[in-house]
Amino acid sequence: MASRDPQSLRALLPALLTRLSRERGIASGLDALWEEVAGPALARAARPRNVSGETLVLAPVDAAWGRALLPHLPLLGERLRDRTAGELRAIRIAEEDPR
Repeated sequence: MASRDPQSLRALLPALLTRLSRERGIASGLDALWEEVAGPALARAARPRNVSGETLVLAPVDAAWGRALLPHLPLLGERLRDRTAGELRAIRIAEEDPR
């Protein structure tokens, strides 16, 4: 009987959660992954809103945080690609909802 490496199974989880989120169009299952990628401070500033194709769409807590996150998106996108085995390749900030 083959043994399973728990680390290998754990490494597959982000890609699986990403795939499921993409199929459902929502990103609520990606909160823990986002915190791992962004760190606790940035993760509190914006939450995953949805997945659009290969892009994670973030909802910032306010417009100021949305602007503050912009210069960090390339590095965060690289981290996200690494953690999801390429399932997610980009991050963008959601436009504010018109009210």
